[in-house]
Amino acid sequence: MTLHSPARLARCLTSAARLATLLLATSTLGLPSAVAETWPLKPIRIVVPTSAGGITDVVTRIFAPALSEQLGQPLIIDNRPGGDNVIGTAFAARAAPDGYTLLSVFDNFPLNQLLRGDVPYDARRDFAPISLLITGTQVVLVPSASPIQDFPALIAALRAKGNSANYATAGIGSSSHLGVELLKQAAGITPLAIHMKGGAPAMGELMAARVDLMMIGLGGIAANQISAGRVRPLAFAGARRHPDFPQLPTVGEFYPGFATGSWMGLVAPAGTPAEIVQKVHAGIAVAMRDADVRQKLGAQKFDIVGSNPEEFGRWIVAEHDKWARVIKTQGISAE
Repeated sequence: MTLHSPARLARCLTSAARLATLLLATSTLGLPSAVAETWPLKPIRIVVPTSAGGITDVVTRIFAPALSEQLGQPLIIDNRPGGDNVIGTAFAARAAPDGYTLLSVFDNFPLNQLLRGDVPYDARRDFAPISLLITGTQVVLVPSASPIQDFPALIAALRAKGNSANYATAGIGSSSHLGVELLKQAAGITPLAIHMKGGAPAMGELMAARVDLMMIGLGGIAANQISAGRVRPLAFAGARRHPDFPQLPTVGEFYPGFATGSWMGLVAPAGTPAEIVQKVHAGIAVAMRDADVRQKLGAQKFDIVGSNPEEFGRWIVAEHDKWARVIKTQGISAE
């Protein structure tokens, strides 16, 4: 047996500890890649922060089967509505960043933190963008019983009515709300917002002629009610005329630079390994080329995008910054 002095023994133990630490660090360097190589091993949850039957839910359920096929695991749609979408979004922000919880988001995703002080997340910091899925143009509608037949006549009528004019929204901070607020800035009109809990009840107010106008995404309910003759489209809010309604102008033809629309995308909790994010993105890219998916989304009047994570991240920041200016100027708050 060899005896060592206490000082030499301490040096040996220190060296051994350093070696163990180095070996541990080296062994974990490849851990995210190793996890990503085997992911997914179980079903994946997609949180939808709205009720079943809404546009975000419908679009998620359209592409989910094709994405499930690409990833090789079932996708579970988990509707968690409430709090202007804060409840479901906050739940996803707190989820483990392991790729087994994803979140469907839409145009108010980066805006809630601008509208209220109790939002427990930051859309730009607490989520990993995966892909912008679809965009949709917005259409300016009036009730079918309205005598107004074109967009210039609508603006003239709204100016004449002043604060006695009103418009329906699908909720504070929704694209149907902020789009009209942007129009108010551009056209110098002052209709008051009538906030409803979703696009369907807002459309009901418009069809019953209890409001003067509404600006809403063409997809889904708007297209159906236009076809049924219950509402009248006057203009589109996108950068170009809509191919299905070439006779209708864009708002930008009267107010240059005006453009707004609806959108939807997919994100994951921040910290989700980049390799997993890329796997989901690759699956989406294939799923969005699926003929059945394209047919169903096209029938809803949506434009299919399928951007990469970096592009979607820039999109979220740009949407935040654009609408932050409108929200501040118009003094909009959900509190």
